[in-house]
Amino acid sequence: MDRITSGLLKAFREEQSLLQDLAESVLFEQFVNYCIVSKEYNGSFSLEDIHVGGGADKALDGIAIIVNGSLINTKEELEDLEKSNKYLDVEFILVQSKTSSSFDAGDIAKFLLGTQDFFSNNPALPNNQQIRDKSEIKEQLYNKSNLFKNRNPICKMYYVTTGKWFDDKHLKATIEPLKKNIEDMQMFQQVQFYPVDAEKLQNLYRFVNNKISREIKGSSVLSGLKYYIITINK
Repeated sequence: MDRITSGLLKAFREEQSLLQDLAESVLFEQFVNYCIVSKEYNGSFSLEDIHVGGGADKALDGIAIIVNGSLINTKEELEDLEKSNKYLDVEFILVQSKTSSSFDAGDIAKFLLGTQDFFSNNPALPNNQQIRDKSEIKEQLYNKSNLFKNRNPICKMYYVTTGKWFDDKHLKATIEPLKKNIEDMQMFQQVQFYPVDAEKLQNLYRFVNNKISREIKGSSVLSGLKYYIITINK
């Protein structure tokens, strides 16, 4: 792992108060999930609600399900949204992260095949409990497909390493047919695959932290204004 990413990983561990003996590979998965989901979702969330990595994980490290702008972690939350909104606008975000310094065609293939299996009506790969929980929400969403008023769900897949992406034609020859298999399931309006290398990941972490910093400052200013107005009205 390059020194800059390693330094950001150390800062992330301290910011999130993660255990010092947490394996670097798991820490990196949490770091990547934080960066990717914070890019796609403006609200706060628990790292454990996103992380699905471990044994029997279908080569997936993170799954986020965003419905009507809210990050959904339970079937009950989905039911509440369904009742209050009367429609469902859905995005699935799936993440795989590797600390290796290169993009490996075999690992990318496993990720795409794992994604396809996650959405399959007859999944063949083993599931851990976290995957099963996400799968139950997914099934509940598609059982309510009559509420997909504006569009079918969007599937975004992020494959992240500490290497450098060169737009390699051999890797693309692996990605494109497997991505098309997912498109051919006819479950999505769009299927998108994003390779993220070390430089993009570093910039993403800085962007996310700057965004959070601006939100905190803005919230502090608004809080002060609210207090000031209340005082004047008295």
